[in-house]
Amino acid sequence: MNSKRTFSRVLNVAMFFSILMSGFLPAFQTGTARAASSSSDSERGAASTPQDAPASQSEPRALFAPGVSVSLDMPSTVFLGDDFNFTATFDNNGSDPGYGPFIDLVFPVTGADGDDGIDFISASYLGADVETVEQTFPDDGGGTGCVDHPWVKDSNGDYVEVCGKAGDKLVSLKLPFGSFVPDQPPADVTIQAHLSNKADLGTTPLIRYRGGYIYGEDPLDNWCCGDTPIAQPSDPDTTTWPSDTVEPIVMTMSKSYNGPSNTSAETATGPNYPRTYTIAVDIATGQQVAALHIVDNLPNDVQFTGYTVKDASGNTLSATANTTPSTSTPGGTLDVTLDNTVTGADGDDVFVTIEYYVPLNDATSSRVIAPDTGAEVNSTNSATVTGDWTPLDTRDTPAPVSVTAIGTPGDVTVSHRSLAIQKSVNNITDSQNSPGDVLEYTLTFQVSDFFAFDQIVVTDIISDGQHVDSTFTPTLQINGNAFSLAATSFSSGNYDVACDYTGTAGTECSTDNTSAPNTGKTTLTFKVSDELATRGLDSRLVGGCVDPSNGSNPPSCNAYNDGATEGTIVFHTIIQEEFTDDHPSGDASV
Repeated sequence: MNSKRTFSRVLNVAMFFSILMSGFLPAFQTGTARAASSSSDSERGAASTPQDAPASQSEPRALFAPGVSVSLDMPSTVFLGDDFNFTATFDNNGSDPGYGPFIDLVFPVTGADGDDGIDFISASYLGADVETVEQTFPDDGGGTGCVDHPWVKDSNGDYVEVCGKAGDKLVSLKLPFGSFVPDQPPADVTIQAHLSNKADLGTTPLIRYRGGYIYGEDPLDNWCCGDTPIAQPSDPDTTTWPSDTVEPIVMTMSKSYNGPSNTSAETATGPNYPRTYTIAVDIATGQQVAALHIVDNLPNDVQFTGYTVKDASGNTLSATANTTPSTSTPGGTLDVTLDNTVTGADGDDVFVTIEYYVPLNDATSSRVIAPDTGAEVNSTNSATVTGDWTPLDTRDTPAPVSVTAIGTPGDVTVSHRSLAIQKSVNNITDSQNSPGDVLEYTLTFQVSDFFAFDQIVVTDIISDGQHVDSTFTPTLQINGNAFSLAATSFSSGNYDVACDYTGTAGTECSTDNTSAPNTGKTTLTFKVSDELATRGLDSRLVGGCVDPSNGSNPPSCNAYNDGATEGTIVFHTIIQEEFTDDHPSGDASV
């Protein structure tokens, strides 16, 4: 007898009796009856272990049993020819531990035409490879065949059969756990797979799955004695197993707004604030699409000024403009067709950039922003892309493909504002944020070409974990109608630092909130108009197309235009060693 196998067997027996005496397992029985039951896992397409059926007096059973729940988190679409990842999650939704957890997956390698489906590449758990056995179903007649499971045995000690479509693949994954208990966190196994570059559009290949326990309800390999392995579903016909799908695609598109903010889509209105939209078209690597047709429907409150069509390297692509929007009337449709066939490469392949600004009036001659309120207005821009695809698989027929921009990422909504502001931050100490580092915050604001504002106040709130740097006085810079102001420090009476944290207020605080509970936050208030007045300047910020001498009602950029009116505020904070008040984790360390 092999000494290693003997030692392993003895060790397993010792483990079993240790656990049994601790009360983790029910008393050993010679028979177990199971029956299917409905559950929330089954309803959402997960495989789950059925609960024990009532046992007859002549058939003793375990009072409880381990449970099996397996679910897949699949991408909804995958490019032809791409590798992709998905997650298989294993959980014990029963009452007792299960031993030797495993997951079975069936990959539709054959696809629609026999060789154009999805194949398995690898499996890992927390970055480490998972023990894997791959088997291809043979053709035992009628296009189906069976293989022996690598680990699961029946009550006779024979490995159970698993049957599926000939050419498809059974992949069995042994999870890196000796046992799996009910209150154990679910295990997420990362699966890497490959979709054939010859897959058929319009199909939805199925990946089927199940789970179980190689040793059943105890750690012994005692299939002979009432504790057979658990596989759920137990049906050898894999077509009855739960499944999930992916949709093969050949083309996608996305649309982005290019403006001053990296956190929100907003812009001040007027020709002094030119903006762009970019439509990016991505074609699956190696696939060919001819007559690529891109249509962008501009909203009626956007004034088109021009467009470009380029590849990923920035080279201009030859394209025919079927229609272009007016450069004097808002709205309209940009409709272009590329003159040459596009072959997909890594990343986006075609970029259509649309240049525009937000005018005073929309296409109906109504004000884009109400002059009496200055309230923001949201504007949505949509696009569509179509083309003629020639499949790499000569068995497939060339077909039109399309992507319609309905919702993210096809639609882009931009907030049109009379007064817009953006915030950015930069660590001026080093490249990694750590206690003691100085952060430089920049607040940049723009006044619409068609508005003028007085009594401007900018308020910013800084979270716990950082305090305002008292050694740096905030600065204000203005580039605006009628004057320009270089970056100069605020006068002490025109900005306020209100601290709301527990403990003694530092020298950075103008005011201190000592009432509890404290938030740990700091509120900075910058009185921009008062600062301008202190410097002997006009406290108003006037938009570029408003003549300060007469108010320009209505404003006309053709009659008067002094450029964009913009302001910049800069202040510093210091990252602290500890949070003063707001640390939900319980650890005050920053």
